[in-house]
Amino acid sequence: MALGVFQAALRQWCEFAGLPAPQAPQACLPFTLDGFALELCYSAFDAPHLLQARIPIGRLDAGQGDAVLGRLLQLNLQSVPRHLGVLACDGNSRHVYLLQVLWLAEPEGAQRLMQELRRALAHARYVQAVLREATLAPDDRNSRERAHALLARTA
Repeated sequence: MALGVFQAALRQWCEFAGLPAPQAPQACLPFTLDGFALELCYSAFDAPHLLQARIPIGRLDAGQGDAVLGRLLQLNLQSVPRHLGVLACDGNSRHVYLLQVLWLAEPEGAQRLMQELRRALAHARYVQAVLREATLAPDDRNSRERAHALLARTA
């Protein structure tokens, strides 16, 4: 499911940017970051010619979230700048938290990706806390209203 959402979001981004959507195989990588189970969906393509290319990241074990960036930067990204589309999904609810399209060729690209992921995870934890509160106190009108408002904002 995460991959399908990612492909749709990537198509929308490409339309907005006036670029053709990549037709290359996309892949989904399970990993954890700060103890949060995520799926990293990615698709890379050469920016100058929009040549589609798959990045063979492979699977990382739980607890190696920070290694994702190191692994990406070890790959053959030096020759041409590539866009990387990133979608983080909660492994349980499949709720989509983030879509970023970055230039990994920029020195700050990797750091910015990790900052954005951590920001999204902080928001995800807040969402979970509010929903848990509403579940634990279903008769509390304030909890219900806060949960409904939160879901409306994050849907």
